[in-house]
Amino acid sequence: MGRRRATRCAVGDRAGDADAECGNEPGDEAPFSLDTSNLGAAMADLSARVVEFGDVMGDGSAVPRMARLTDPDGNRVLLIEAPSPG
Repeated sequence: MGRRRATRCAVGDRAGDADAECGNEPGDEAPFSLDTSNLGAAMADLSARVVEFGDVMGDGSAVPRMARLTDPDGNRVLLIEAPSPG
């Protein structure tokens, strides 16, 4: 079985420093999105880790399925299901 890899990204610190280039404040929309091959499985895994999700958007064909997540610090990131090849 493969090793799990974790990546941490800091959107901002809790002291309130803004990202001067993007203008993002901690607890704001992240200036990036995350891709996954299985939105439902990713949502289930992250929900078990105290990550909250909004409603699933997109139909999976014309618009990819996606959901906005909110981490425990209040940062919001869009999680997008990558289209199947072919």
